[in-house]
Amino acid sequence: MRTWAAPAALIVLTVVSFAAQPRRQPHAQVPDIKPTTKAGEARSILGQAKAAALNIKDEFQQGLVLDQIGAAEAKAGDMDAAIETAKRAYPHTSLTLTAIGEQLVNSSDPGTIQAIGTKLQGNASTVFWSLGCRQASKGKIAQALRTTEHIQAPEVRSDALKSIAQQQAANGDYAGARKTMALARAAYHAERYDPEDVEMLIAEGQLSHGDTQAARMTIASVKSAETRSAALISGAEELARKADHAGANAWLDAAIQGLPSGPKDDFVRYLAIPIQVKLGHKDQAMRAVTTLSSGFRVKGFAAVAVACAEAKDVPGVDAALEKMNSAATTSGEDAELFDLGATLMTLNVTAALIDNGEFEAASRLLAGVEQGLDEVSKLSIEPDAQLQRVCVLALQGGYDDARSLALKMRPNSVADVQRGTALRTVALLQANKNGAVSVERWASALADTEDRAYALLGIAQALLQIDEVKLPYNAIQVH
Repeated sequence: MRTWAAPAALIVLTVVSFAAQPRRQPHAQVPDIKPTTKAGEARSILGQAKAAALNIKDEFQQGLVLDQIGAAEAKAGDMDAAIETAKRAYPHTSLTLTAIGEQLVNSSDPGTIQAIGTKLQGNASTVFWSLGCRQASKGKIAQALRTTEHIQAPEVRSDALKSIAQQQAANGDYAGARKTMALARAAYHAERYDPEDVEMLIAEGQLSHGDTQAARMTIASVKSAETRSAALISGAEELARKADHAGANAWLDAAIQGLPSGPKDDFVRYLAIPIQVKLGHKDQAMRAVTTLSSGFRVKGFAAVAVACAEAKDVPGVDAALEKMNSAATTSGEDAELFDLGATLMTLNVTAALIDNGEFEAASRLLAGVEQGLDEVSKLSIEPDAQLQRVCVLALQGGYDDARSLALKMRPNSVADVQRGTALRTVALLQANKNGAVSVERWASALADTEDRAYALLGIAQALLQIDEVKLPYNAIQVH
């Protein structure tokens, strides 16, 4: 679920809605964990992964992998191990603490929940945040509100209350949502809440609940043309998800027509590009990009390319990238900055192609990226390109080649963990396909402790059925 608050928030949430696998977002509903009969086997492998991780010398890198291991332990039902891992991984604890909270929703014993909070001491706010959000998503609003009383960090309590209000609005309880939003404002005075934020949350709930006309009227009551149009764009995307293309087109047209001319509102016009493509108006979207100011034109064509990748429209991807490169070369930007920016945007598109099964097109574009790398750009670009190569190979069943490439990648650092992610990905996909035993043989034999920890983690994730292989990408760039 997304939040329609104010333009700045809408920007971020539009990005999230078009991302293949966004990282944890404050207001995202958490899917139910799939039941598995292999939890015991997963716990054993996680024990091996943790033992390897604890031998990683760099504390920062150790914390990153331990956080993922702790999350898997929680989802395997081993709360004591997850709590112990969270303590060792500090300050890298968000994944583990969130997973603990997700699992606690199944506990009917308030004492158990409070005991876990006590064991975690100052780190318990994230657990109660996660628990409260999950309770709300299951319709347990009263329980969720009581849970927020245990959140000590005021900004986290406010965020949890906003998530609960969002769910109340989606359930059609608009009065309750307004009341809970008032509690959120009172919980954290440092964050400014505009009255229009509440109205956008109500409009989102109305649309989710099926009260389309009421949502349209609520949006119309907002004074800011920019906020109205941004909300209508988000609404169009929601209607498209519900297969109401006629309604989505009407909302999108109203969003664009409601903006005054001029570069001041180019950002909102930019937000509309991906949904235009999604609704079948690719040519219209391409023309719209040409009307944007130079700062948004390059990003606009990149957004068209990502949306085309999601639609498996490879010719559309190629055409949009060609226009993106042409727009960038004539924008007057520094040549080196252009090359880096264009390459990063191309990698964003290849990630979308890979996630949508267009491996041949992605490989072709990756070859172009790799050929254009100099010694400086290799530092920031090569690990991402190699990770994508590994994913393509593994997704196509070339596990040995994928593992070989992963082991040629540079070691993880403070700046990146692509090598570990690559090994975890290969292990996860191979274990899903061929079972854990054959994968465990090579994963356990890896000499480097960090490599071993990530590979074993991938096997456990496959056994627990708790992860997918998705490369994060965004249709909208917010920087």
